[in-house]
Amino acid sequence: MALALRLKNLGVNHAALSAGSCKYLSDLQKLRDAWNPNPAFDPKKMTEFLDDQNHEQHAKMRHFLSTDKFFVPQYNIPLADERELALQRLKALCDKKFISVHFFSTNPTAVFAAHENAAIVDGAMATKMTVQFNLFGGTVLKLGTARHKDILDGIDSLSNIGCFGLSELGYGNNAVEMETTATYDKKEKSTDCDSALIPLL
Repeated sequence: MALALRLKNLGVNHAALSAGSCKYLSDLQKLRDAWNPNPAFDPKKMTEFLDDQNHEQHAKMRHFLSTDKFFVPQYNIPLADERELALQRLKALCDKKFISVHFFSTNPTAVFAAHENAAIVDGAMATKMTVQFNLFGGTVLKLGTARHKDILDGIDSLSNIGCFGLSELGYGNNAVEMETTATYDKKEKSTDCDSALIPLL
């Protein structure tokens, strides 16, 4: 109820906001001031404490995400549009170089910083970021050979878009509990896969 009253004082229809149909509030500072105009702590120090590391990256990314209208929430849009929007938003972050697969070698916590900020704005975009940079990009970076290194810059720019699959029937994305094993046969130069519960298709 307190939130509804504060939004009402700002001229925002709470019911419309809850339905996801309100327009973007251009004056974010006004909303912040109405929420708690006199915090009992120093917001700057609290931000530094919560960010922990990569303060400059956090600040630049937060500023970009909160001032570029491309990242204004979009509600009740078709699934195909939502997927394309998530991809284009991720491309915008890549163009600004807020994340790089090379960060895993040079500054892994910068990868976490990028994910933290992206997830606040668009969960679908953050999921695409995880697949592109952690699962796909990280695998290429750590397990790839010399012939794979040429695609790393393309991973950063999204000119090389990857995917990642690890599952078996009945497990979804619960990889920790999977029972399938893969054993490489050097003599035959082949891999034998075996699932204890379900025959592999």
